[in-house]
Parts: sequence; structure tokens; C-alpha cells
Amino acid sequence: MLIRDSQNELEALQADWPKHYFEIEDIEKRQRILEQRIAKDPEARDDQERLKLLHKRFQIKTGAAWADRFMHGWLMIRVLREQKVNRFNQRKLKHYLQTELIKLCVLEYPCSEVLKAEWKDFAYRYILSCADSRNYRTAILGFVPMKDETIAWKILREIDDLTRVIPAQFGYEKECEPLRAIMLETYTGMIDHGEEYAAQLMKELEKQ
Repeated sequence: MLIRDSQNELEALQADWPKHYFEIEDIEKRQRILEQRIAKDPEARDDQERLKLLHKRFQIKTGAAWADRFMHGWLMIRVLREQKVNRFNQRKLKHYLQTELIKLCVLEYPCSEVLKAEWKDFAYRYILSCADSRNYRTAILGFVPMKDETIAWKILREIDDLTRVIPAQFGYEKECEPLRAIMLETYTGMIDHGEEYAAQLMKELEKQ
């Protein structure tokens, strides 16, 4: 980075740590702050895990842009909504799902409060991107805008499919439960009438 961070800014970001951690939009700055904190306190296990998860979640692409691997994994799982599972493709699709769940740290990573916080930040950014996306908010080749309630249900159905329906097809429903809980909690906290829609969904599932 060409411009040096001011000491006051760094101190403000670290006040009441880690309350403002996810407000640090610059991923390189997040990494630098974590490295500085760990250097001062090598026993800071939560910060060590935050740094580990930062490296798992983000990777540098061409032009030094940071790619969100959680977002990529989520979108790749969404592709499976269009796939019909049968005995010929089940093994291949299960391996595909495993790969994307590993990206999301659902598999091969112990669930922890630090990971849940990382998932919550991802959930917030994902839901916000859906709500702000013109393509997501429209139907019929992007020309007909959908009502807010329709969009809210679209997001909720997607969360349900990606954290319950699809994983259950391959025996990963239980492993996805912690991520599902975070996604639903974030959804109900962000979306108008989100709690009402989520409650309706639960009632539907109870009848199945």
C-alpha cells in the first residue's frame, strides 16, 4: 500500500476488539493488523485463527484483487440446484459438493466462534449483494422487477436449498447445520419481515 495508515486510524479500528474487525474493508489491512496483534501477543489464539481464516477465505487474484472463496464456494453449490442426481452422477456431484464445502470451512475445519463470525460476515455481504443486484431482483430476462417479498423468499429458498436440501442429498445435512443457523440468523436480522418468512418456511418443513 502506498499511503501509510495513520496511528489514530489503527487504534480506532482496534478499539473494543474485535467489534470493528469486519468493518476493515481492505483485506490487506486486516491481515496487517492481525499480524501486528499476534506479534505483540503470540498467545492470542482468536487472532491467530482470524488470520488463518483470512487466508482460507481470501486469495489474491491477478491485479492484487482479493477473491472471496466463501462467496465462490456458495455460488458453485448453487449450480447444483439445476442438477438432477442419479446413480450415474452421484459420486461426481458429491465430490463437487465436498470441494465447495471445504472452501466454506464446513468440512475439514472445526466449528468455532471465530468461524461463525466469519460466516456471519459472509452471510451479510451475500444477502446485501442479492438485495442490491438488479439481475437478482428482476425476472424475465432482467426486465420485470420483482416485489420485495418475492425477493425475500427467493433469498430464503436459496439459503434453504444450499444449506439443507442439497447437502441432504449427499449426506452432509448435519455438517451444514451450523452454517445454516448463521445464514438464517443473518437473514432474519437483515430482511424486512424476515422472521415471519423464516417461520413460515419452518412450518412448511414440519409438514413434509
